[in-house]
Amino acid sequence: SHGGWASLLEVVDGNRAVVTMGGGCQGCAVSAITLREGIQKAIIERIPEITEVVDATDHDSGDNPYYT
Repeated sequence: SHGGWASLLEVVDGNRAVVTMGGGCQGCAVSAITLREGIQKAIIERIPEITEVVDATDHDSGDNPYYT
């Protein structure tokens, strides 16, 4: 709701999705909840081979992280 986005970077070992988050999600205090309850849940429901979703975002850097 605050202009964030997520992007799939790669799938490692056939079962681990690596994502990065940007916009309002970068540095947001609830980004871990967004990852776990939203992104991870949606990916695992649609692609059963994926068992883990990893956030590779550097939440402390960027032009305008949500909270720093």
